[in-house]
Amino acid sequence: MIKTIFKIFLILLVVALITALYLFNTYKSTLDASISDNSTTKVFVIDPGLSAYQVLDKLKTEGVLTEKQETVLKIHIRFETTPAFKEGSFKIPLNTKLKELVTLLENPVLTDVWVTIPEGLRKDEIAKILTKSYKDTPDSPYSEKEFLKLTNDSEYIYSLGLTGVKDLEGYLYPDKYLMPAQATTDYIIRTLVSTFKERADKITYEQLIIASMIEREGLNNTDRPMISDVIRKRQKDGWLLQIDATLLYYYKDWKHVITVADKELDQPYNTYKRLGLPPTPICNPGISAINAAKNPKKNPYYFYIHSNDGNVYFATTLAEHESNIAKYLR
Repeated sequence: MIKTIFKIFLILLVVALITALYLFNTYKSTLDASISDNSTTKVFVIDPGLSAYQVLDKLKTEGVLTEKQETVLKIHIRFETTPAFKEGSFKIPLNTKLKELVTLLENPVLTDVWVTIPEGLRKDEIAKILTKSYKDTPDSPYSEKEFLKLTNDSEYIYSLGLTGVKDLEGYLYPDKYLMPAQATTDYIIRTLVSTFKERADKITYEQLIIASMIEREGLNNTDRPMISDVIRKRQKDGWLLQIDATLLYYYKDWKHVITVADKELDQPYNTYKRLGLPPTPICNPGISAINAAKNPKKNPYYFYIHSNDGNVYFATTLAEHESNIAKYLR
C-alpha cells in the first residue's frame, strides 16, 4: 500500500515538474518572441494615472497584445522587473519582442507632450505653461513670443474662422491636451481654438466676455449662473459692473491688492470707472462659466461679495450689500 502511494506521488511529482518546465519554457519563449510578425507601427497612449497592470489591460484591449502575452507580461513585471511606464503617446513597432515592450514604454524615443491648462488663466499664463511643458522636448518649434504675437494678429485670427475678433483672449480653451512633441505654435493655437469652438457652441463675443468675468468671480456651478444674472442686470440698467477681476487683469496679476487709486484709474478694464463690458475677455473660461453666461439664473440681486470663508453672499440693495461687507469681510 505504501509502495503504491509512493509510486503515485512520484508520478504526480514528475507530471508537476514536466508541467512546470513546459509552462516556464512557454513563458520564456513568449517573452523572447516578437509581439507579432507585423512590421507596422501602432500609436499607443498611456493616460495619466494608469497603473502598470492597467497599461497592460489597455494594450490587450487595443489589440497590441494577445491575452496570453498580457498574462506573460504581468508575470514578468510581477517577479522580474518593476516597470516605470511613462504617460504620453508611443509608437510601438508590432514586431518588437515582448520583453522589450516594457523598456520601450519606459524609455520612448519620442513621446507626445501632456499640457494641462487650468480654467481662468490669461493668455500670457497659458503661454508660460506651454513653455514649461515643452522645456524638455529637444528642438521644440514652440515659441512663447510667437504664441503671444499670433494671439493679437488680426489676419491670423481671421484665418481661424473668427470674424470681428482682434484678440484670442477667451478663445484658448482650458483642458488637458496631448500635443505632438514637435507641435508648432500655430498647431497648438489652432488646437485650443478648435476645442473652444466645439465646446462653447455658438457663444457670442459679449457672452464670452461675461463668461470670463464669471470664471474669475464665481466659485462653483451654483453661484456662477447667479452672478451671470447680476452682471446682466447691472449692464442693462446702466450700472457700473464693478468687477474686481477686471482690475486684476489690467495689472496681469491675480494677487494684486486693489486700492482706491486702482478704482479711480481711467483704463479700459476699470469697470469701477467705465460703463459696460471690458473690451476683451479677461481670461479663458471653462465650460461651467460659459454655460452660466449663456444661461443666467434669474434672481433679485444686484450685489455680491466673496467672503473670507469662501462663500458668495448676494444682496438686493446697497444697504444689504454693506451689511454683508460688515458681517463677512471685517
